[in-house]
Amino acid sequence: ATGDAFGTRFFFTARKEGTIQAVVFIDRDSEGINKELVLFKREFTATADNAAFDPSDADLMNCLGVINIVSWYSFANNKVGIATPGLFYVAPDEMLWCQIVTRGADNIAAGSLPTVFMVVT
Repeated sequence: ATGDAFGTRFFFTARKEGTIQAVVFIDRDSEGINKELVLFKREFTATADNAAFDPSDADLMNCLGVINIVSWYSFANNKVGIATPGLFYVAPDEMLWCQIVTRGADNIAAGSLPTVFMVVT
């Protein structure tokens, strides 16, 4: 449902500081449901998959920002969601901790798990 964690916590390795120029969400199941990529500079307590996203107040103090993935490009059997935030970050441990929040009711078919990556300068 909207506002639920989509999957589990994960991280990207990154330089200590940079700018996130783009986030790409490969939607192999062709759902095109808007997502939010919530970024933290430190490891945080994950919200269980399909539970209402609920970071603690202490964890939220390490939030770097939220990237909205709302631009979808549809193809015959899949979609690509792209966000271009231009978000500057500082990651003391060279890791960007993340969890995705969905804004709809996803129903991912077996073998169609999405892939997320980002472009950082």
